[in-house]
Amino acid sequence: MPKANARVVVLTSFLPNFQLLSSWAERHDHQIPLVVTLPGGSAHYGGGELAAGLGKGVSLLVTGKLRTVAAPLPH
Repeated sequence: MPKANARVVVLTSFLPNFQLLSSWAERHDHQIPLVVTLPGGSAHYGGGELAAGLGKGVSLLVTGKLRTVAAPLPH
């Protein structure tokens, strides 16, 4: 049976978290098309910005109001 590739949205403010999940996704043939983070200084880690380390093809959504920009998951 062929493996289903997933598109994973990551919610993080720290580049190392993204890098860890990106490595996992790549090993399992998944994609991370979007990273969601909060505005302000929390998007910085070690002097570098999260946006600078995302790489090609990954979009960044900066929002303090996630509930108004994302559809809720059904229960």
